[in-house]
Amino acid sequence: MFGTSRLILRGLDQDADLTALVNWCGDAETMALMGRGPLVPTSRDQAKQFFLPRPTGQDLPLFAICEKQPDRSYPLELGADEDYIKACGPAIGILNFQPVKFDYKNRIATLGLVIQDKQHRGKGYGKEVLLWGLEYAFMELGLHRMQLEVYSFNEPAIQLYRKAGFVEEGRMRKVYFKGGEWYDVICMAILEEEWMELRKKLQK
Repeated sequence: MFGTSRLILRGLDQDADLTALVNWCGDAETMALMGRGPLVPTSRDQAKQFFLPRPTGQDLPLFAICEKQPDRSYPLELGADEDYIKACGPAIGILNFQPVKFDYKNRIATLGLVIQDKQHRGKGYGKEVLLWGLEYAFMELGLHRMQLEVYSFNEPAIQLYRKAGFVEEGRMRKVYFKGGEWYDVICMAILEEEWMELRKKLQK
């Protein structure tokens, strides 16, 4: 099973996750963290585009983040007629290794992570998923570099990425207009050798 002590990481599923995705895309606060475009409602048909196969031929995983349920034992033991996706429970967020095209020659991926269900924020789930994702990216997928972009107003995320070993490499000044103000985009990254050093410390 893909997951942490409190969370399951499973594949994103249109039948199970489309309604949640539409609801998240209808929340202005959540959408402000996910793109630079104007905040507009998202229809079900538009949300379905998220589930379409990517055309690169070098796809990286896209995970739905689910909370483990207190009334179940883990690893999951499924009944003969039980569906794995349903047994994992509803998605509360998404972990994406490819919001932009994957550079397979240089083994560079771009991270996208959001706990989209607001009632599950502030529980440390972001850190849990991020550390799991870096372990998976470097030790399973064999990536060399993981990079990301974060808005300058999103201080909790910036601090989280720094604690996980990401280094600020620069910023694009005043590229995002939100609520009548301009904000920077901060560019951060972590290399596989940097993760290996941090990994040693985490395992002590």
